Amino acid sequence: MANFTLKSLIEKDESTGGFRGSLAENFINNELVSLGYDTYFWRSDNTAELDFLIEDEARVVPIEVKADINTKAKSYKVFVDRYKNEVGFKFSLRNIGENLVGSTKTYSLPLALVYRTKEYLD
Repeated sequence: MANFTLKSLIEKDESTGGFRGSLAENFINNELVSLGYDTYFWRSDNTAELDFLIEDEARVVPIEVKADINTKAKSYKVFVDRYKNEVGFKFSLRNIGENLVGSTKTYSLPLALVYRTKEYLD
């Protein structure tokens, strides 16, 4: 048994064994699947790699996951600059925010609010 919780990710508990990023991505993936989304990822020809893509009402929605308060995501920017998405998400340990990355409306949400993804897409 893994013996960790979302709280242990947020509080950087030793039980996460140095795998906080992977565990945060797994948490977000599980929550997106439970909301009925199929999840995909994207990799450029170079080194850019986006954590998740979901489809919502014929829109491709990019999602980046960070297990820290740093939400700088070069791959997210590469993707939205290339594909001009309407909306996207960054899930992290930061508080709620909204900004433009290129022309993409980007919601920054705490990891624990992934269950509200559909509300933000309406």
